[in-house]
Amino acid sequence: MAADSRQAARAVAAVAKVGAVLSVDTGGLIETCVQATGDSVPEYFEIIEKSGEKVGAISAGLATMFLSAVQTEGDLLLYEFWDAMRAMGRRRCAQGVSLDTLLEVVSIHRQVVLAAVEAALGTGAGSEQALLTAQRRMEAAMEKHTLSLTRGYLDGMQERYQEQQGVLRALISVAGAMNRSLEVRDVAETGLSETLSATGMESGCLWLPGATGRDLVLAYSSGLTWEEDRALRESPRHPGGDDLIGRAATFEGSVRGSFSLVPQGAQDWHALAVALRFKGELTGVLSVATRANRQFTPTEMSFVGAIADHMAVALDRAYQHRREARTDLLTGIANRGEFERAIQREVASAERHKHPLSLLLLDLDELKLINDRHGHQAGDEAIRAVADALRKTVRASDTCARLGGDEFAVAMPQADEGQTFEVAGRIRENLAQSSASWADTPLSVSIGVVGWELGLDAPRMYQLADARLYKDKQRQHSGRRRRVIPNIADQDQGSLFQIDPGNAEPA
Repeated sequence: MAADSRQAARAVAAVAKVGAVLSVDTGGLIETCVQATGDSVPEYFEIIEKSGEKVGAISAGLATMFLSAVQTEGDLLLYEFWDAMRAMGRRRCAQGVSLDTLLEVVSIHRQVVLAAVEAALGTGAGSEQALLTAQRRMEAAMEKHTLSLTRGYLDGMQERYQEQQGVLRALISVAGAMNRSLEVRDVAETGLSETLSATGMESGCLWLPGATGRDLVLAYSSGLTWEEDRALRESPRHPGGDDLIGRAATFEGSVRGSFSLVPQGAQDWHALAVALRFKGELTGVLSVATRANRQFTPTEMSFVGAIADHMAVALDRAYQHRREARTDLLTGIANRGEFERAIQREVASAERHKHPLSLLLLDLDELKLINDRHGHQAGDEAIRAVADALRKTVRASDTCARLGGDEFAVAMPQADEGQTFEVAGRIRENLAQSSASWADTPLSVSIGVVGWELGLDAPRMYQLADARLYKDKQRQHSGRRRRVIPNIADQDQGSLFQIDPGNAEPA
């Protein structure tokens, strides 16, 4: 019995000595651990390296833990490693490492350390019992640290669940705020402000396709100074460019980066950008930024990406609403309300810059006769034919609209009356060639033109053009006097162009 006790004591002493010797120079041991782990679970070290951690330092920590277990005498509590292992479990969960992979990594390190202990013990007397002692101690350590590692991993899962719940609530809040309005500006500005509030960022920008469709220009911003906003608006971005916005426009997912703004020497912004796509087409880029030196987490990147998806849908719906609200559904050209806004803008521009501006009013002749002889479907076809003739004739800078019924209008900036009469002639030529003409009822229009002069406002221009159109209609009908009054639906709009025809004075 005494001999067994002495043998056991020698085994313990031998194991402790070997553990101490191995702990002095762990370079080769750590290298073996790294190699074995890389061969068995290469994806683990890929995740570690992406996070910025050192692979060697991770293996050194695990090897030290097992060497300490080999040297420990008495009760193997080893609680000095408990918090570290629990923190590792929580961190690896956040990085997306599976629990099975994590436990396999720990097991690989135990096997490597045990193999090193066995080699150091050799094959002399008492080596077998010493190896059994080392195995027992390392198995006890493995059991305790597997428990702490698993506990930390469960903590991480709980944190991820709570984070996901918070992200979901924030996403619902942002999406709900964007969906409360059908105005493009409201959707964009609300989306930006809610995103900044949810992410804790300082500034946000929404980049939309420019006039050419080839570049992205800053359309809306939040949290920028006036100088910063102006600097960005004056610097369009090109999809595929080297800058953050250009890269985000062509990348499937969120892009991280930093950029500088005026004034020169100011602290860089650290930003996250993601493309807005609807039905596979690029519709813009959303970016959020902070001056803090911030590393964006995968959850934050996914969250901003989800917001971008919702914003793309909300903006498309707002654009669709604007098209429907500002476009005549039958012809696809501008409606009365949109034309009134356009002519007011052009008059204000003419007054400011003193450049020419003309208004052309056009009325489809004999629409009632076409409806009576060929049906209302033919009447709709005739109205669309007039709209097509306008589209083929007017410039991109002109605004053509259907005011209602058989009445159309064109606002022509940078065109005097003489030039507008030439356009009117081409409209008649295009309409005469229309496939919508009928042998017994050829399509024709009556036209009134007026050029802007100092002191004329939009309603007065309309009044004068309407009077000239009326005279043209009288001439074309050879004495048959017929005045087409805008329909009730148009009158109910409260248009600024609803003027008593009796007050119109032909020029």
